Amino acid sequence: MQLKIPISIFFILSSLVLSSQNKIKKLDKAQVDILYNYYEQDGNNGAVTGGKGSERLDNSAPQISVSIPVNKVATLGMTLGLDHYTSASTANIDKYGTTTTSASRSNAGKAINNSSSLASEDTRKYGSLNLNRLIPEKNTVVSVLYGHSKEFDVTSNYAKITWQKDSKDNNKFLNISAGIFIDKWLLIYPGEIRAGRNRGKEWGDHDDDDDDDDDDDDDDDDDDDDDYDKKEIRRGSLSRDDDDDEYYISEESLSENYEKDTRFTYNVGVTYGGNINQRLNASVTAEAIFQKGILNTPFHRVYFNDGIQNEAYKLVKSERLPRSRIKKALGLRANYFVNSFLITRFLYRFYTDDFGITGHTFELEAPLKIGSGFTVYPFYRFHTQTKADYFQPYAMHDLNAVFYTSDYDLSEFSTRKYGIGIRFSPTNGLLSFKINRKKEFQFKTLEFKLSNYSRSTGLEATSVTISNVFTF
Repeated sequence: MQLKIPISIFFILSSLVLSSQNKIKKLDKAQVDILYNYYEQDGNNGAVTGGKGSERLDNSAPQISVSIPVNKVATLGMTLGLDHYTSASTANIDKYGTTTTSASRSNAGKAINNSSSLASEDTRKYGSLNLNRLIPEKNTVVSVLYGHSKEFDVTSNYAKITWQKDSKDNNKFLNISAGIFIDKWLLIYPGEIRAGRNRGKEWGDHDDDDDDDDDDDDDDDDDDDDDYDKKEIRRGSLSRDDDDDEYYISEESLSENYEKDTRFTYNVGVTYGGNINQRLNASVTAEAIFQKGILNTPFHRVYFNDGIQNEAYKLVKSERLPRSRIKKALGLRANYFVNSFLITRFLYRFYTDDFGITGHTFELEAPLKIGSGFTVYPFYRFHTQTKADYFQPYAMHDLNAVFYTSDYDLSEFSTRKYGIGIRFSPTNGLLSFKINRKKEFQFKTLEFKLSNYSRSTGLEATSVTISNVFTF
């Protein structure tokens, strides 16, 4: 099931991430970057259960990137990784089961208690290839990238091209990028909707085909540094084991012929920046994203304000949003060199979209050099946003609403993320030895980062990242 805000490179590329100043430079040695991230979160506004319920999630994410100089002007890169995650909310896709009758839903309280205590898991595998080509006489570099991702209900392909030109004195640069993402989804709806038992007590047992295939947008509170925050897991049909009143993932469900839909995402970004004086450099980024196709998460429930108190009999549908969305962002990044030991880094981003969300993000980082090659960098990030036009909390949607969601990623909230990073990168590396007469292996960098994330809706998360860099 697709993670909403993964740490992996190709989903970072799909977010509204501001580019920092990148000087054109040639890679002389092969370089290997190894990263491991562990993330956990919990909250009480699960979108799978209509805006209330567990948001518990744990994610382990190893990743390796290799860059190899092909010749004096070209570099070939490859990234491989996976996200293995468990989620207590996944079992709630079929929290009432799929074989029970409408009358048996009076026992729904017991089913909810059982399924909410379960944990389901899935693994997303991804990889990408990129080629960078330096054009020295024009002080320009062109990069092309292709990536692929696969999990149970989502298969993604993406491509990106980047062009950057530096000024002759290397004090200014212009970066232009464009990308396309194609996500193919299996349309997995909550069990009671698939069984046609979602109309409420007085509606009787019949199918609720309201074209929910045309739904919504699963991501984007546009607080892009939540990393793994706000992620829901997508999973196949869960079946009920009537012998022990619990649910298990049946093998048959994995081969069920679900309907399919596609999301297309087009991204264009422009960054201009450079050195303003000896102490200050800055850059400005403008970005636009256009999405069309399926923008919802099919198994996210929405309950309506129908006057019924017992959830088992309430009207429930899969969230539904427009099939197109336009996002725009404008950002400023500045680095100020206080002295030889301290640098302050500041970021501000303004975001808006045609779903009605407006967001502001502020970030401050202060790397402090303690000794030779040893740096400590505390950081703080604040984000605030308005709610989408189509969001309402649990059971607050009007019965006549055309579009509806209770996903708190699209609600009004503020977030805070803070933490500390430690980087050890001596000039001559931490460890080195000769491979042969011409090649030397060098352990260049070791880095550790710890962060805490909190959202005004009650979501709390912790992330730990360890990374290192080798060259040879």
